[in-house]
Order: sequence, then C-alpha cells, then structure tokens
Amino acid sequence: IPDPFGTEAGARLYRTGDLARYLPGGEIEFIGRGDGQIKLRGFRIELEEIERSLNEHPHVRGCAVVVREDAGGDRRLVAYVAADEDSAPSSSQLREFLKEKLPEYMVPSSFVVIDKLPLTPNGKVDRKALPDVPDAGRERETPFVAPRNEVELKLSHLWEEVFGFGPVGVTDNFFDLGGHSLLAVRLAAQIHKQFGRSVGLSVLMEEGNIANLARLLQPESEAASHSPLVAIQPRGERRPFFCVHAIGGQVLGYYHLARRLGPQQPFYGLQAPFLTEIGDESKSIEQMAAEYVEAIQTVQPEGPYFLGGYSFGGFVAFEMARQLRSRGEVVSLLAIMDTWSPNIYHELPRDDDEAYTLAMLARVRAREAEKDVSLSHEHLRQLPPDEQLRHVFEQLKRVGIFDEGMTPELGALYIRSFVRGHRARQRAVHEYRPGAYDGKVTLFRCSEMDPRQLEVFDRLGVAIEEPTFGWAELTTEPVEVYEVPGYHERMCQEPYVQVLAERLGRCIEEAESCAARR
Repeated sequence: IPDPFGTEAGARLYRTGDLARYLPGGEIEFIGRGDGQIKLRGFRIELEEIERSLNEHPHVRGCAVVVREDAGGDRRLVAYVAADEDSAPSSSQLREFLKEKLPEYMVPSSFVVIDKLPLTPNGKVDRKALPDVPDAGRERETPFVAPRNEVELKLSHLWEEVFGFGPVGVTDNFFDLGGHSLLAVRLAAQIHKQFGRSVGLSVLMEEGNIANLARLLQPESEAASHSPLVAIQPRGERRPFFCVHAIGGQVLGYYHLARRLGPQQPFYGLQAPFLTEIGDESKSIEQMAAEYVEAIQTVQPEGPYFLGGYSFGGFVAFEMARQLRSRGEVVSLLAIMDTWSPNIYHELPRDDDEAYTLAMLARVRAREAEKDVSLSHEHLRQLPPDEQLRHVFEQLKRVGIFDEGMTPELGALYIRSFVRGHRARQRAVHEYRPGAYDGKVTLFRCSEMDPRQLEVFDRLGVAIEEPTFGWAELTTEPVEVYEVPGYHERMCQEPYVQVLAERLGRCIEEAESCAARR
C-alpha cells in the first residue's frame, strides 16, 4: 500500500497480516493474525488455502481447518468437514485428494466429518464451537485390532503416549493417525528406551503400524518367561486391579475391560508363564495361586487387594484371596466373572477325548471372534493327530482367526500347546477342593448361556437357576451378584464389556472407599 509516512514518491508499506496494538508506554503488543496464516514445524501455512482445496472436493459442502494441540504439546492440523450425507468421503480419500493439490506439510493429520459447521450470528464459521478431536470421534479407516501379545501391548502404550490419545489399534497407520517426522524421532527414542533396540526412521515409515514393528522387535523366544504380571493399563494413581487369565493362559482378552475402566485405574493381567511349553503335568490351583500372589506383591507389597478372574481365572483368584487372607492380608474385592464354583464343576464329566476337546476349543475360539467354523469331532477322530491339527488350523485361518503370515507348522504348534494347556488346567480344576473363604465374593454372571452347556447341566441335574453359581457354599458372607449382558465367550469383548466395566468400576470405587476408611 502507499506509505503515508514516506517522503519519497512511490514509497510502499507491506501488510504482514499480523494484528498488534500500541501500549500506553509505546510498546507494540502482538495479538495474533488478521488472516488464517499459521506457523507449524517451521512452515508458514495459509489455512484458507487448505480450505479452498478441500471445498473443491465434489462431496464436501463446507469445511474449516484449525490447529489443535494434543496432550503432549504437539500442534497439528485438523480439518472439520461437512459432507454429503449419502456419499461422505473417508479420511484417506480426503487426504489423497489434498496430496494432489498441496505439499505434505499442508495436509491435515486428522479429518473430522460433522453434520454441519457451527456458525456465528453473522453467518461465519464459529471456530471456537468446533469440537475437539477426541469429542468428535477419530474416524477409523479399518476395524480396531487390539494388541495380541506383550510386544504389541507395550508398543501401543508408547504410541498412545506419543500421540496423546488412544486407543491405538495394532493395524492403525502411523501417518494416518497424524504422525510426522518429529513424532517419529520421539517414538524411535521411546522404543530404544523400552526395548533396547534402535529403530531407524525409515523403518517406522516403511512398517507403518504396531503389528509390523512388533514382528521386528519380537524376542527370539517368547517362552523365556519372566513375571506372570502383564501391565495392560499401567498408568493411574489408584490401587491396581489384578485379573487372572482364563483357561487359555493369555490375558490380552482383558484389553477392552482395562480400557473401559479408564486411564486412572491400573490393570494387571496374570498370565500363565511358558505358554508354549505346557507339558502333560499341570500345576495345582493352589500352586498357581501361590506364584501369582508372589508376583502381585512385587507391585503391591500389602493390601487391601483388588482381585478378579474370568472363567478358569475365577478359581485361581478365589484361591489367591484365601491364601492372602490366611496371611492376615485384606482383600477388599474378589470379582469372579462367569465362573461356576468348583463344587458344581466337579459334577461335570471329565472329557479325555482329545478330538472332542480340539473341536470344542476351535468353535469357542471362533465364537469369541463372532465367527463360525464347521468342525466335527467325529471327523477329527478319523484323522492322524498331525492331520487333526492341520485341519483345525485351516478352518480357523479360513475365518480370519490366524493371519496370512501364520504358517501351518506354526499354527499347528500353537493349537497343540493351547490344547495341552487347556487339558492341564481342566485337570487342575477337577482336583481343586477349596476350603471356605472368610470374605465376600462378587459374581458377574452373563445373561445368556451356551445351549450346549445348558444341555449338559440339564442332563446332570445341575440347578442353573442357582443365582450365586454355587459360590454361596464356599463363603461366610453373602455373595453379591450382578447380571451383565452377553454370553460367556464375549463377556470381556465389545460391546458387552461396557456394562461389565461400568459395574466392576463401581465395585472398585466402593472397595477403594472402604480401604481408605481402614
């Protein structure tokens, strides 16, 4: 513009777009920008330019681009898009569309599709009324896949810490989540600190997700065990909740339950050690409980304790509570999830037919994933043992239980170990004869029962109407019973886990209040 203060003809001033004001003392105070220009990671970016490009998409009716700061202090671009209801583009489609028009540093890290943009009384976009990304919901391009082993679990914690939000699935792409070079440097440093392994930035960019990284970081032998404790949700200042594995030995099935209990509730799973080296001999319930009590006391040396267990884990948690009480420790919560008392379990027949067990476990594993496999134990009996394992592996891989990278040999090894572990722990339950427990049991029972289980109970004359599942015979105090929606195999999975977590969370809060009053 012409310089009104200049003495030379044609002198000019240039508008910077900065907003400022004079203070009484003569200083100039910088207030902000008069336009949408921002500076992000060293680049000057015009937000209006991004918005203009987005509005060129045929299915976008309006948009607004803002800068958001996450919990870790990282600033990133977020685009809010009002799109055609019947043909709203996905985040990846919008991202690819912008990459053809703008440099990489101008492409937003997150896209939030909303019904309509909030407006001010004079019809302009009300940027202050735009929801934050966690409230609006981060669009997921692929189904959420929870961690499936300890390496994936540790990596998911690191990713959530670096990104400042969660949960992060193991197949979620680093860059689709909003990752960039600076975050990659931070993540590589955290991986080196956690695993003692250096991961180059090129590896992060090429592998792109937790599942691929975990394969690179997997130790030579997973069986070389350590503590049975697995920190599924290690953060939070509250007293930890310890939850024993089901009959399969793994604890990552508790991932959704731990998440639903919230970031302030520490959640430790107790996993069977040497998962791939189960022999023919099993440990007793009493031996398992003693080992797990020793493990939890490395984290929490003295009570009050909050214990739990699902299915088979209910027996071990019950025995842990008995052993802790015998030492004079306080157990403020014993949460047993859909487990019949051992007294009722003793009435069920012992099944020594390995083909039957193999077919049953395969069907249960598929049902957990809401799949269906057609397996007949009569057909399996006609096959040699190795062919039985291969046939089950093929059926489970067909419905997506095993990924494409799993070979038949590894799959057969996994299935054989799983069956041996199941049968060993099943024997342990049949041999378990506990005494009474001088404390309260809190039982969470599913509203639906497996028709096959109902048939067995009916044949044996077991009273399924018994509301405490037989635990009242083994406790000196009344059993507290909560019915939760769903069936046994999916109890700790979405969407059923929501109600379970809500009711278990209230029980933990009550137990915490009682502990605080001691």
